[in-house]
Amino acid sequence: MRVLITGVTSPMGRLLAARLSRSEQVVGLSRRGERVPGTSAAEGDLRDTASVIAAAAGCQAVLHCAVPAGPGAEGTLAAAPGALLAAIEREGLRRLVVLSAGAGW
Repeated sequence: MRVLITGVTSPMGRLLAARLSRSEQVVGLSRRGERVPGTSAAEGDLRDTASVIAAAAGCQAVLHCAVPAGPGAEGTLAAAPGALLAAIEREGLRRLVVLSAGAGW
């Protein structure tokens, strides 16, 4: 299976890529196209639907573990679902896993 991981440069993304790449083809999506060991790199931004669709080409599943931070984070959080859903529809993907973490006060 070919799997797209968003947020592949995050600690969780790196861990997932390391584990999955033992048995699956892993494409790692990052803003700067950074290649994480065990993956093929895809440069893109979750605010850019076309780059997410391009990264998802040929994939059968998406693991969305991007954690936007810093300037523009709110825009990324708002745009990511639409971009991911467009890629899922375009590629006919049947598997989407969304990882999320929240902090309590």
